[in-house]
Amino acid sequence: MKKIILWAALFLLLPFTTQAYSDSISAHNPKTANAFLRWNLTAPEAERLARYDLLILDMENQVNNPELIKRMRQFNPDITILAYVSSQEIRHDTAIHPEVTLRQKMFARLPESWYLRDASTFKISFWNKTWMINVTDGAPLDQGERFNDYLPRFIDEEILATGLWDGIFYDNLWDSVSWLNGGNVDINNDGSAESALELNQAWQKGVTKMLRNTRNRVGYDYILLANSSSFGDYQPFLNGRMFEDFPSVYEQDGTWQGNVNNYQEIKKLIVQPNIYIFNSTNTPKDNYSKMRYGLVSSLLFNDVYFSFDNSIYDHGQTWWYDEYEVALGRALGIARQLNFSQNFNNIWRRDFVGGMVLLNNSASEQSFTIESGYRKLYGAQDVIVNSGGEVTQVTIGPRDALILQKVLPQQNIYLKNYYRYQIYNASGEQIYNNYQWGSDVYKNGELTKPEKNNQVSQIKSRQVIINGTRIEGSPTSTKANIKIYNAKNKLVGIFKAYPDNLKSGVKVSLGDINGDKQLEIATLPVYGAPHLKIFNLKGKLLQEYWLGFTTDRFFYDLTISDVNADKLAEILVTKW
Repeated sequence: MKKIILWAALFLLLPFTTQAYSDSISAHNPKTANAFLRWNLTAPEAERLARYDLLILDMENQVNNPELIKRMRQFNPDITILAYVSSQEIRHDTAIHPEVTLRQKMFARLPESWYLRDASTFKISFWNKTWMINVTDGAPLDQGERFNDYLPRFIDEEILATGLWDGIFYDNLWDSVSWLNGGNVDINNDGSAESALELNQAWQKGVTKMLRNTRNRVGYDYILLANSSSFGDYQPFLNGRMFEDFPSVYEQDGTWQGNVNNYQEIKKLIVQPNIYIFNSTNTPKDNYSKMRYGLVSSLLFNDVYFSFDNSIYDHGQTWWYDEYEVALGRALGIARQLNFSQNFNNIWRRDFVGGMVLLNNSASEQSFTIESGYRKLYGAQDVIVNSGGEVTQVTIGPRDALILQKVLPQQNIYLKNYYRYQIYNASGEQIYNNYQWGSDVYKNGELTKPEKNNQVSQIKSRQVIINGTRIEGSPTSTKANIKIYNAKNKLVGIFKAYPDNLKSGVKVSLGDINGDKQLEIATLPVYGAPHLKIFNLKGKLLQEYWLGFTTDRFFYDLTISDVNADKLAEILVTKW
């Protein structure tokens, strides 16, 4: 077992170019993605999918579920949603599926001469129940266009014109087809297979033309992501790509280093904004070490999102992990390597405003020491790794990783269920999940220690007083009204925080949440769905956030306090 003093070692810098857009998106970490490639989805699935930062949905959902796509944007206004489009194949059984309206329309347009065939004129299939389409200029013109003209037009007129999407995810942008069908591919329908060189060059030119035509039609305001290729000629038309089944065996030599090399190479060529996805897969879903390994790999870079699902044959899960809810915030510099060589198979570290990440890229367990001031996550899944305690000695298994939070100063804050603080900033972003200070202040729901400041959220009275201003929430089974009193105990304002059908009562707290030197009011239902609202002292709604699902049913308590000494108040919520 190796023992390393991390803070005393000489670090090597992970070489990558920092872009302006990358700097801006790196303020939000981690960045989560989901490729949910089913033709349909349910309302509960849509609500779970809205938690992700980047979402890839099959294009058929614009016909089958347009209202759910809009609903996801209501839950998460910052979400990026891309339409999944296959770049070179189509199912041949579309007629029997009522859920594939767009594929049926495309299928009806495809002439027989556009299908990819072998030297005996048989259609070629790569994926089950699909036929390959000839994307090269070897396909004949039909109604003045080829498939590499038609697909960009279809995307422009039938998909992006709906206004539901932020861009397109092109699947299977291959840069070679000489391996396909044992090399028996006839791209110009002359009855003979072309050589490997001829096949690959023609395919590359056809895909490049298709991407150029797409950009010419839709411009550069839409995002274009690709899967399957880092081929240089494609990148000037793309914003980035997915690295499927990361680290993929198809990237260079199939190692983590090879995948990272390809990522760094195409960064020099693609257009802004840069967006990448490291997609790791596993069955079952509780392989937490593999999930952490992929997630922390993505966190070593500014512009990489992470997704974790079943397999390359089944992207359609809504798996969610404790690590996804850690708000690390802005990165403090680039990733650093813990030794003197350029060998990537060791420990990597990157620091953030809210903590650090550590990656063990070796084949053996590693133990080392870090400086004080960090703690493990308090998790509900891998509770051995995410045990919640402060640490200076760290052990990480082979091909595994760890996320640590910075320790917050001790606070005199007393909320029910004190060991599960959810802490949010003024933008509604969760900066700490399940944080615990460790003060045993509640037993059986009753406060056992005296209150030490006037920012305490009262369980029974649902009121708070600061500098003479008193805010009073509503008790159970009454209208959800908030009352405001001045220092003379005179009622100076009353407003409705929630609809009258909310009968659980309303919890309130008071503080300067947004740094404008004015007091704001934060409200939550005592019981039900976690709909947080922020008002000014005149009852004007400033912001509102969903801190969970609309179907959640919990009791809540909340208060406002500057917990990380950044001179900005945070919102603390507990639930049980």
